[in-house]
Amino acid sequence: MLNDKTSPTKQEVALLYEVYGELQDCRKIILEGAAKMHPLYMLTLVEGYSASDKLWTDMTAGRLTWGTFNEGRKNIATQIQAKLILADGQVSAQLQNQHQFEVQQRQRAAEAFQQWSYQQQVIANQQRAINAMNQPRTINCNYFGNTAQSNSF
Repeated sequence: MLNDKTSPTKQEVALLYEVYGELQDCRKIILEGAAKMHPLYMLTLVEGYSASDKLWTDMTAGRLTWGTFNEGRKNIATQIQAKLILADGQVSAQLQNQHQFEVQQRQRAAEAFQQWSYQQQVIANQQRAINAMNQPRTINCNYFGNTAQSNSF
């Protein structure tokens, strides 16, 4: 079919329009699914569908042979597949970056919590020292001759 040098007849053009119409339903379902996954997938498919639509337009206008049309469809399918692989890599990299960002944020939060906890401990120790200084004290003094001995409680 890639070497067919004939152009489509009027009946074949009519059949091409029917097939093209049925393709649109499939494309719609595929694009809806791609949009739910990631916008980059949808963009890649839309670009491929646009190239394919130009090919179909040229074919139904009688400007292409069957061989050229089929070769073009094959090339577009290969290009879409390659671009989807690239898009998949980009999406994966974005997800990895998001994961790394989240891990960094969690680390920063843990460090901040640890610092806050340390500050709370320092404040509590200072409060205990202040409380200890402000507590009433009892001092016992004992005299034995010229020597005084005191104990505070």
